[in-house]
Amino acid sequence: MPKDNLDAIDCRIVASLQADGRLSNIELAARVGLSPSPCLRRVKRLERDGYIDAYRAVLQRERIGLGFSVFIGVKIEAMRTTKLWLLRRRCLRCLKSWAFTSSPARSITSWK
Repeated sequence: MPKDNLDAIDCRIVASLQADGRLSNIELAARVGLSPSPCLRRVKRLERDGYIDAYRAVLQRERIGLGFSVFIGVKIEAMRTTKLWLLRRRCLRCLKSWAFTSSPARSITSWK
């Protein structure tokens, strides 16, 4: 959905949740200048309409023993993304993978 559908309050909600996804609805409502009920309705609509995809924790990787990231370039014949997903499943500590359209390379981020 285009950003045109977001008004100023929606943008403040999204920005506030990006900065702190653990805000309670009451705290969020106070930050964006709404009462809790309309704020919650807007958040639910933003989730339903796909503006808010998920809520995540940002971990301190070193504290939990993950060390550093490794970027691996993988060249797969015929641009078969199914092979990339098979490779990703075999890599037990794979965090993310990307397919680049500008070149035949693929990238997988893995833990130490």
